[in-house]
Amino acid sequence: MAKTRTRKKKRWSVAESTLLSLWRKKVKRIWGTHCVKCGNTPVECHHAVHRSRKLLAWDYRNGIPLCAECHLLADTLEGREWVLDQLDREYLTAMDHFDLSQWCAQNGITKDEFRRQKKAELKE
Repeated sequence: MAKTRTRKKKRWSVAESTLLSLWRKKVKRIWGTHCVKCGNTPVECHHAVHRSRKLLAWDYRNGIPLCAECHLLADTLEGREWVLDQLDREYLTAMDHFDLSQWCAQNGITKDEFRRQKKAELKE
């Protein structure tokens, strides 16, 4: 019987779930705990640029607290425009053009170092 090789799962120095939790806390510290659009609670933190874009996934400048109803509206064309008007559109647009690997290479850091930097930034 042939042995099967199992791939070792890559372990990051800082877990994605930890970064996401810290990101939510930072967004709420900056904006407050009420929906920025209508003032209702409870809120969910919305990513203006989708969190699959890892360079911006844990950037507090890419988040805004919205109630569930306004969060659904934020995914419409009109809602996206409104959200970007509340945030730094120029910064988010400029950063969205970079891939995380490309950005790390240009800045001479590893992805692990990037995650550690983001963790420290979010804890401030």
